Amino acid sequence: MDARGTLQDVVREAFSVCESRGPTMALRNLTERIPAHQVESSEYLRALFDAYRSASTAEKSRMRRAAEDWASMGLALPRDFLFFVGVSQREFGLKVDLLNGRLGDTLGQLARYVHAMHALNLVLFVKSKVSSHRSVMLCCADSFDVEFSVYDGSSGTLHDYVLEVASKHAFSLSSIRELSPSLFSKLPSRENLFLPSESLVVHIRAGDALFLGALTLPPLSYYQSAILASEAKRVVVVSEPANPQDPCVNPVPDLIQSFCESSGVDCLIQSSEEMEVDAATLFYAKRVVASNSSFSKWLPLYGDSCESLMIPDSPGGGDHWVQDECITYVDCWKGFDQEKWKESLDYRLAWVSGGL
Repeated sequence: MDARGTLQDVVREAFSVCESRGPTMALRNLTERIPAHQVESSEYLRALFDAYRSASTAEKSRMRRAAEDWASMGLALPRDFLFFVGVSQREFGLKVDLLNGRLGDTLGQLARYVHAMHALNLVLFVKSKVSSHRSVMLCCADSFDVEFSVYDGSSGTLHDYVLEVASKHAFSLSSIRELSPSLFSKLPSRENLFLPSESLVVHIRAGDALFLGALTLPPLSYYQSAILASEAKRVVVVSEPANPQDPCVNPVPDLIQSFCESSGVDCLIQSSEEMEVDAATLFYAKRVVASNSSFSKWLPLYGDSCESLMIPDSPGGGDHWVQDECITYVDCWKGFDQEKWKESLDYRLAWVSGGL
């Protein structure tokens, strides 16, 4: 017992705190003022503490349900508050909806969730646009040491917490290659693709990246150097179908094909209207030369075949969380003008065509 009053005073004060601030704060007050050994030696105190613990658990459960309702309405609650009301800092379930957004971007998000899954022993319930299943469960353990709850992880405080945890852990390629194949069940099978194992798959990005300058794109020389260095006998160029609304045709695929022909390399241009076909080509490829798009950077890593992935570095370099011995970042931006890229389609076309 502390020196601030008799046992009767302490219990009376706890009642008052419980009425004004709730049983959780009252339990904290009692715990701070009455030593554990004294509680254990008194049947009355044990019963009193048990009553406050039960009331505190019920209070936190009500607050947790309210917090979930607020979060569903877009209110991001402070992390400390969530943990105070009983949201566990590890070992919980997270609903992850990846149906919206570009496929490559969602795969980048999933990689971080998976790393947090290993760090915190989470269970993920994932909705993916390349899965034929409504939801796919991912986990790395079959037992838990805390009471298990499931939360919406698409946004909000827990979403930010999980991604922060993931960012502090080194990238592990094996963590994402070991995921359930159900995540990619919409992709055509390897047998349904005409993709000889010795092929070098080259991805070309156009669309808003080229015609609006939404992304910086590598020059033709980046692809030419990669093709020569690979000593490939066959190149498969994966590119987006032409859009009638585009101001012109993307010149890069034809330029690469001409380069391959002059170098004695067989070249096939694949431009499918079915996104799943292009995705599968990258997913099963052994050797990939990526464009500066997340689609071409992530799909080869989720497949189990990729032995070599070349990625154009960001202009000026970047902080590469994704690192593996199969990945090579290439600085291909000598002479690149970021401002002109943003302002001029003529500049963008000249840059990607090797005219600068």
